[in-house]
Amino acid sequence: MSRPQRRKEADRLRRLNLIAAVALLPLAAAAIIGYATTTSVDELAASAPGERLLKNQLDPNTAPWWELTSLPGIGETRAKAIVEYRTRVRAKGGDPHAVVFRCATDIEAVKGIGPKTVARIAPYLAFPPE
Repeated sequence: MSRPQRRKEADRLRRLNLIAAVALLPLAAAAIIGYATTTSVDELAASAPGERLLKNQLDPNTAPWWELTSLPGIGETRAKAIVEYRTRVRAKGGDPHAVVFRCATDIEAVKGIGPKTVARIAPYLAFPPE
């Protein structure tokens, strides 16, 4: 194996180790604070970012930006744009708790989010009943 190939393989292994460490953090934290005895491993693993979708749908009207990043195709920038848009609309209307997003297509009003992104994240979103 050449030096560039070894370096590439080492980088790949480092990324895999980091992913494994991040995935196991909720399990380790739960064991430390005692949740491991009352919560199944599957439930704890499902609480990891990116893994808990569909089990716990997110309400874009209340979710903080770091939770929105667990949606497919939504990174930190788009998540913060959703929260900023939500805050701006609420400030303009004068109601700090107003429902800004009533359905998935309402999120298209946020700059940088189009119909394809909405179609990808719609199954992971929950909205308040009307």
